[in-house]
Order: sequence, then structure tokens, then C-alpha cells
Amino acid sequence: MEVPRDMICPLSREIMIDPVCTASGHNYEREWIQGWFDTGHSTNPLTGEVLTNTTLTPSIAFRNAIRDFLDSNAVLANEMKGLQKKLRQAQSMVQSNPGTRVVDIRFLDKTTWCIMKKPVRAADGNVYDQAPLEMHFRNCRAAGGQITSPISGAPMGEECEAETALGKEIASFLQNWGEASSPIPEAGLHGSVQDLSKMFSALDDLED
Repeated sequence: MEVPRDMICPLSREIMIDPVCTASGHNYEREWIQGWFDTGHSTNPLTGEVLTNTTLTPSIAFRNAIRDFLDSNAVLANEMKGLQKKLRQAQSMVQSNPGTRVVDIRFLDKTTWCIMKKPVRAADGNVYDQAPLEMHFRNCRAAGGQITSPISGAPMGEECEAETALGKEIASFLQNWGEASSPIPEAGLHGSVQDLSKMFSALDDLED
């Protein structure tokens, strides 16, 4: 069972409970997009485009659809809540203890949830591993459609910029782990609870 990608907030990477729509037509969890605006931003966090306004419109029909999905998949919903809690704990651990032996969430591609080899920033403002991003572009062209964001599905260009500094951080991380002879997690997400659980099991194995 997979969670529909459009039910996942692009900012929190969690199932939305109170989805709201911005002037760009994108849905976000209210708390997260309001926090984005409260820190002085007036842009679309996915594309970087300046919004005509920062009005948030409740996505009532979409919220009801999410509730219906969760009500129909109670076991999945409970598993997702538990895994999302672990994700927040892992992120907090990395942020508060830079030296801790856990994989920095920034090192993971948000579509495959594998450690990136060649991180690049795409036109939608997100960072991806170059190889799976290029595969996504090829799939879009093969389908005869326009290039879209792997995360939001919104149209975007193919231009990318190498994230050199992040690439060096990842290379250093991998080198240090290689010297420690410890396993590196390479678990895929693809929206499934089973695969997400595998990723956190790998993260748990890396903790001191």
C-alpha cells in the first residue's frame, strides 16, 4: 500500500492534516507554509517564483479526501504516524548533534531516499541525485509530456546546478564510514511504509 504522493506536504514530507492552497495552486500543510511566510518569504518554496499574494485557502475537498483515505487505511495511517515521528527525531538528532553517527537527512535523495552520489539543485528548487533525476526527465519525454517536478508534479525546466559543497560533505561522510567499516543505508522509499521502515532500521543500526 502506498500513500498518494499529492497527500504528502512538499515541506514536511508528511501526510497533510490541514492542507491549504497558495496563490500558485500548490497544497501544503498549513503550519509549514505559514511558517515559510512568517519568516519573510513571499515565494513558492517549490519553484522560487514570487507569489502574487500569501493568502492561504483551505483545501476542504482535498482535506476530506485525505481523511477518507486515512479512515479506510487505519493500519497504514498508524504506521505512517510512527515512522514520521522517527523521521522528526532523526532530523532533530542530526541538527543538535552534528557529530552523531546517523545519516544527515540532507544526504538523501527525496525520491529514492538513497544517499546521493552527485547532488544537483533542479529548477523546482529541490536537491536530487543526478542519475535518478535524469531518468525522471527521460521518462517524462518518453511519455510525450512536459518535464515535471518529481516531488510536486508541477512543470519545470531541465536546468540543474551542481551542489558542490553538499557533494563534498557526502563524499567525506562516505569516506569516514568506509574507514569505520560500517554499513551505509541504501533503502528506497517510493512512498511505501515497508520501505520507509527499512530506511529507519538502517538509520537505527548506525546510531552509537
